[in-house]
Amino acid sequence: MSPEMGSEQADTLKRFTELQPQIKTAIKSGSHYPWALLAKLQAQKFYSDMVESLLGAVWIDSGSLDTCTSIVARMGILAYFERIVKEGVHVMHPKEELGVLADTSEVKYTLSLGEEDGGAKQYACEVFVGDDRIVEYVGGVSKMEAQTKAAELAVSILRARKAAGLVGEKMELDVDNEIDGDSMVE
Repeated sequence: MSPEMGSEQADTLKRFTELQPQIKTAIKSGSHYPWALLAKLQAQKFYSDMVESLLGAVWIDSGSLDTCTSIVARMGILAYFERIVKEGVHVMHPKEELGVLADTSEVKYTLSLGEEDGGAKQYACEVFVGDDRIVEYVGGVSKMEAQTKAAELAVSILRARKAAGLVGEKMELDVDNEIDGDSMVE
């Protein structure tokens, strides 16, 4: 009944409508969990709280794991979990993966806030590993999305460097930015 919650639901629905084709493709056939894409959705925590409450109520009322499993299956969650396991979908968060790739070097994220031509806010995030500026991502709708997408791009760059035997060296890498915004890659 909260006007603020109703407004947030309407805003989330609008973002979901725009992102739904990409989310559906990522869940149906993507090789990686769509961390940056879901961060761009900006769904508030109350959505997961509602699902958790629903499952808790079903468990309390039925006491049946089979009934809870049936609910999760009807939501489409179980099929995705099964695909993750069967097809080996990469689920490590890009920021965590970047930390692993950086090894002993410090990973630093520098965020800034600007405006697009239309006046909408957009975040930029630079990623440094040690003293090396790896990437800048421009066009994030939130701090979380900007950091996650920048980390995702930085992981791609560091993996390409490693594959090319250029660990610790700069190299040009053309990264196809499939979500939004502009990315400048070094």
